[in-house]
Amino acid sequence: MSSLPGDEFTARPALVHPSGERSLLIELHRCPIPPTYAEAFLMDIKRGVDADATEALEEEARPVPPPPVVAPKPTSAGAGIQARSLPQSMAAGGSIASAGLASVESSRAPTPVRSQAGAVPTGLSTGPRKRRVPDPRHAPSTRLFQGERILDALPIGRQPADGKPFVPYIGHCIKVEILCPDNLEDHKKGDPDWKGSFVVVADRERLPLIFRLLLDTGTTVDSWVFCNLGWDSLDLLYGKPQKPLTQVHQDLYYMKNRIYPPPESHIDDDENTGELVYGVKDGATAALRIAQTLVRLRFTTRDKRDVILLPEMPVGAVYGLSADDLERGEEGLLALGRQGNARSAFQPRSPDGTRGVRWESRTLVSLLQQHDMITEETFTIFTDHPLFVKNSPDCIIFGKIYNPGEPRIPDTSAAWTSIPALPGRGHWKVYLKSLVFVANGNTAGGQYNIPVGEEVIIDNGSSQTYLPTRAYSRVTRLLLNRGGSSPVFNDLDEIHLVFASDASPGREEIRVVGQARRFFTSPYLRPDGAHARCVAESKRTHMLGLNFFMTFIVSFEDCRDPNARVLVHPHRFV
Repeated sequence: MSSLPGDEFTARPALVHPSGERSLLIELHRCPIPPTYAEAFLMDIKRGVDADATEALEEEARPVPPPPVVAPKPTSAGAGIQARSLPQSMAAGGSIASAGLASVESSRAPTPVRSQAGAVPTGLSTGPRKRRVPDPRHAPSTRLFQGERILDALPIGRQPADGKPFVPYIGHCIKVEILCPDNLEDHKKGDPDWKGSFVVVADRERLPLIFRLLLDTGTTVDSWVFCNLGWDSLDLLYGKPQKPLTQVHQDLYYMKNRIYPPPESHIDDDENTGELVYGVKDGATAALRIAQTLVRLRFTTRDKRDVILLPEMPVGAVYGLSADDLERGEEGLLALGRQGNARSAFQPRSPDGTRGVRWESRTLVSLLQQHDMITEETFTIFTDHPLFVKNSPDCIIFGKIYNPGEPRIPDTSAAWTSIPALPGRGHWKVYLKSLVFVANGNTAGGQYNIPVGEEVIIDNGSSQTYLPTRAYSRVTRLLLNRGGSSPVFNDLDEIHLVFASDASPGREEIRVVGQARRFFTSPYLRPDGAHARCVAESKRTHMLGLNFFMTFIVSFEDCRDPNARVLVHPHRFV
């Protein structure tokens, strides 16, 4: 996503847990967003570099200039897309669903991007690349201290290309630098001796680009980043409803920071490519095609004294996209699904399964634990409500839960309610029996029951909670009785979420209590100025979206099935 006024890194001294265990905390900040982009910020948007962070990295980074943009590939006559990789139905304007493509589906709902009107597409500089010997100061750490687990992050917004008003999307992305191998063309499948020579992705002034990666618990294990392919080299896809890609979308594409693309031979390798679709109802609302590559993420600690280089991580480089992918502000996505039973888009496609992908997709949490950089394969998300708490230090902690002081997060097990995670293809699923609204927190004064009885995905990448028809109708009735599009709740009203280990009769109920005002008040505005609904109807995929995270602090423990669980603690009542 582009850099906005008010974006900044917040530094804090490293903390050491009394037990000596270490974990990684990333702080999320909700910064003020101006109504339109100013020309003065266009270079900052492209560069995305915090001045202080640049000074701290200047001596160490010394990046090489980016490689040339990959030349356009031949296109089919009049179609404007690659004839090689798109089925005829899609070349004629068909959707990814109608084309019958094999894909991996995520629960991430379409995310509402900032207007970038008037932006002029700019290419990256070209020139020869140098091999870079890894700095010895980047030798892998045995553990990450608590202060090294903290990163800042920014909100993501969406500006439809058809000129409709900007709608803020309070998802969160972390800010990182990305290093790519400059010898990837030398990699052969199954070659244990290949060593990547990594260089940092830089701008014209040879300064590291800062990438904004959306944090998404609704996606399984495949992270992805836009890459530096020319517009005519991309597969142009359609979601549902079909939305044509226009010159505005092309401008948005060139405004994004992008990594170096993998070699064309890798993109042409069917075993090295995959497809992702996003959406919760009526088919895929967004679609991506990705080719596997390797990156390393790098960030400065909160005190800006140390630079942390994370392990090599397989990601997807985007070579096919739809309009929705460009209208959102992020430049990539960091998958936070479950490694224990994950399903990846990169799967062997030979009939006997003897051929394989180049690398196994892994979540960042899994990689940190595998390399002994955190002690537990756990992460915790703190997201406050932007209407009730201004300038909240929202954060994500990688590794064992601890209290950073600001924000205050309970670090005793007794403070958390444990909910067993259900088996699934990499998703964080739980069984939600019902929602119960309790006026004034007085159960004796009457309760309003909202039966659900469904498995739901816990997804911080969804701007709404998606419920089955009956539950949605009950919530709608409650909101109408409380004021309609701007419902009124007092500070004592409660929302009880009742979970169980599964759908079997007689299972013990697990109840968590949060503030109804937080859960039922959406921070998003519709074009007419009214508040959007905090819930939506879905007949297929059900989920607890960002309003759940604005009501509860949520921790995810991926202890491998069947021990994976979700821990919940209520945010303070406001």
